[in-house]
Amino acid sequence: TGYNLRPTEVAAAVGVVQLGKVDGFIAARRRTHAALCVRLMRHGWALQFQKANCDAPGPSWLGFALLVNANAPFTRSDLAAALREAGIETRPIIAGNMAEQPGLLHSRHRLAGPFPHAEAVARRGLALPCHQGVTNEDIDYIGSVVDKFIARWRS
Repeated sequence: TGYNLRPTEVAAAVGVVQLGKVDGFIAARRRTHAALCVRLMRHGWALQFQKANCDAPGPSWLGFALLVNANAPFTRSDLAAALREAGIETRPIIAGNMAEQPGLLHSRHRLAGPFPHAEAVARRGLALPCHQGVTNEDIDYIGSVVDKFIARWRS
């Protein structure tokens, strides 16, 4: 509902060329995710994120998804604003709670109950960059911005 994702011929041609680079892209994304895990681990009292073994066969990270803990003294919006002010883009994690997407307003559907986990992701989650172009310097910069932001709340 609300999405039309058919690729054009031009997009398909670009995709075919990119397929030759996919293994390198996946390896770079796994390295970025692992490095962000290490860099942000000290903030586990305030942030939750997937701490997977990135060297094992597994996901190709599209973003570094994290949740601000419910008892943290700041909100996801506070953190996202600080990152944005520092020039670091964030995104919602996927689409948050799909049951709240506007496209559903015009479609017949039923909900199977409350969705507390989806609501937590929608309200407290954000994704940091984790693409193959993220450098070690970028990871250090992201980490230092998060460190400074959280230090303001710890004092």
